[in-house]
Amino acid sequence: MAKQYNWLLISLATLLLLVNIEAEEPEEKLAIPTQFPYQVFIDVALKSDNSKWVPKCSGTIISKSAIVTTASCLDTEFDLALIYFGAVNISNAFEIGQTRMEVERKYFEVHEEYNPVTLSNNIAIIKLPFELEFNEYVQAVSLPSKEDLGHYVGQEMIIAGWHQIATKQKLSVWAVLKFVAKVVVVDLIVEAVKWVGNKVIELLADEGSPITMHKDNVNVAVGMYSNSKAKSKLSHFVNFIKFLSWIKKRVSDVRIQ
Repeated sequence: MAKQYNWLLISLATLLLLVNIEAEEPEEKLAIPTQFPYQVFIDVALKSDNSKWVPKCSGTIISKSAIVTTASCLDTEFDLALIYFGAVNISNAFEIGQTRMEVERKYFEVHEEYNPVTLSNNIAIIKLPFELEFNEYVQAVSLPSKEDLGHYVGQEMIIAGWHQIATKQKLSVWAVLKFVAKVVVVDLIVEAVKWVGNKVIELLADEGSPITMHKDNVNVAVGMYSNSKAKSKLSHFVNFIKFLSWIKKRVSDVRIQ
């Protein structure tokens, strides 16, 4: 009964927060180097033709040896991933701090209960063939602990993305990373999130874009953006708290806040 009461209070507080700041229009801003050292971009290709890379999704660095992204990002016929680390402008291979790593499908681990129809359990890990060297441009994010379940509801967070733009000719992306700091987590149980204002997250986020907040001088990723097949005015995200045990079984050095 006490838990239900607590969740009721959290929900009421969230509604009040949304009413108070709904009128504020979120401002998209260009990211600067070192601002999102935990976010990566992923191109995919066929091993038989690795000259034709297709922009696919974002991911989140969770250790020196692993990134997390959506299962729907990797659930394709492609068997190679090109990961951009420390990047702001993914069109500039000579950007200071940017490195790239080609990874084969054998390093992908998609959640065993992922359902491509409903997009349930939409999470996957890419184990890196080489450990990353952390610096100001490349860093792991921390994940929230289960004890913090209710803390993030109603909090303003940040989401960034290169955003995929589909045309009749091809799939392309905005070359420079953009972000908005007016994201509010509405419900951790049904994994719903919204942008404050009249815009929607789909205008900016990639599949796998981390949803983060700065807590105690540490970047904490509560989840990642995911497309949803449900009809709702809210956007969908994958709640990392829900998958902590699954992640920790596969990545021993993941950081928990």
